[in-house]
Amino acid sequence: MRARTVKHHFGAAFTNLFLNRLMSIASVLTVASCIFIVMVFYLMVANVSNIFGSLQNEIDMVAFVDENISAVEMTELFDRILAIPNVRMATPINPEENRHIIEAMFGYEMVEDLMHRNPFLRAFSIDIYDIGLHTEVFAAIEALEPYGISHVRSEQRLFDTLWNMTRVVQTISLVVIFVLGAISLVIIINTIRITVGTRQAEISIMKYVGATDWFIRWPFIIEGMLIGLVGATIPAVICVLGYDTVIRAIAYVPMLDFMYLLPGSMVLFYVVPFALVLGMFIGFMGSIVSIRQYLKV
Repeated sequence: MRARTVKHHFGAAFTNLFLNRLMSIASVLTVASCIFIVMVFYLMVANVSNIFGSLQNEIDMVAFVDENISAVEMTELFDRILAIPNVRMATPINPEENRHIIEAMFGYEMVEDLMHRNPFLRAFSIDIYDIGLHTEVFAAIEALEPYGISHVRSEQRLFDTLWNMTRVVQTISLVVIFVLGAISLVIIINTIRITVGTRQAEISIMKYVGATDWFIRWPFIIEGMLIGLVGATIPAVICVLGYDTVIRAIAYVPMLDFMYLLPGSMVLFYVVPFALVLGMFIGFMGSIVSIRQYLKV
């Protein structure tokens, strides 16, 4: 594409934006509002996933070992546990540590019951990769009973709650992102369609004198992409300036000290380009859809 042609396309796009400036401003603000909500949900999903992931790392299964197995059998059992899919680590626990771990996980009564039956319990603290596969790992460890596992304890209810909450948040966020993207697309389509409608006669003349469809399309595509880009830039700037302030404010709330929020440099590195690309894509698609019917001359 020649420089003169590119200059023409951009000039026509800026002229259209100026002539329809009220509608263009309304479209930019609408896109900005939608993408801002999308970014908020994106940040929320990223932080919720990080919080649940951090909590997951702090929750272990405890596999108690039969008191009669030898040191060699203990080593073999360790290897069998590590071979189970989704097991990240199995850490041997010496008897002195058992009382504190069991009491923290299951309460004082469980400690008294277990220690009464066997005051020198040996065990493995087991960490897994994916919280969603907790049940499968639990069953696989229980199946090692012939090799020395006496019983397995875990906070099943807490595992299930964390997993379900993660899935719900992710599903809701995907639906919201899709709906808001569709709303922004419709707004831009209507904006470009108004512009195209006022220039329908000009488009027909250009077609009759031999102008290609893409020569006619490009000014409108650039117009739509500019609307989407500006609309995405506004919430991106707001998030860049406000995200760190929000997480610092949350850090000062004692009841929320368990929330392991991601630093702004880590999150915004991904979310800002995502927002800008999303805005330009919505503008591009809106322009393509708007002008298609007017090129059938």
